[in-house]
Amino acid sequence: MGKIPNSSMGMLAKQCGGLGKVATSESTPTNQFIRGKPIRWGYKAWAACTPLGYAFTLDLYQGKYEGNNPNVYASEYGLGGKVILNILDTLQAEYPGIRFSLYFDYFFTSIKLLEIKRRGHGATGTLRANRVEKFPLTINKTFEKLPRGSEERFLDRDSQILVVRWNDNRVVSIGSNEHGTFPMKKVERYSTREKKKVSIGCPRMIDT
Repeated sequence: MGKIPNSSMGMLAKQCGGLGKVATSESTPTNQFIRGKPIRWGYKAWAACTPLGYAFTLDLYQGKYEGNNPNVYASEYGLGGKVILNILDTLQAEYPGIRFSLYFDYFFTSIKLLEIKRRGHGATGTLRANRVEKFPLTINKTFEKLPRGSEERFLDRDSQILVVRWNDNRVVSIGSNEHGTFPMKKVERYSTREKKKVSIGCPRMIDT
């Protein structure tokens, strides 16, 4: 990975981690199929990108094989956490001294992963309903019956991790070690009852 110009460093500090797919029509043993994805056949790759989509790191997925160097992150953080922490190690080695803000989805996020604030970096990610751990959030089936725009939040003062649950078209759970819920933003949603668009409150963390 080559160095980037100083003019891009502000964008570099805000990274989005995720799984990408490199499309190919060739029949090879390394092709993978993922049902329900826009690109079903291709090579899977873990990537760290800026909000504009510029990739700074790219790691082709190679399955569970670890060779003679098993990753120390896997047992403690799982596959998703291992991917994010490996990406962070690469970024820190290439760009020492920069504080990163990382964003990822529920495949990667866990409460333990959000504790990377201890390493000096921000992290925000959506959460699966069964990964909220010690945070006493209302269960999804109950929360989804509340009016659209309803939200609840819990802060762990020791780790400074905030977890928010918000009711939109479906229930959204998200955690962060750097963003809060205020100021709330108004977003428009179509109301089938009123037959028009209405404004509802949206926590800042979700709109970041």
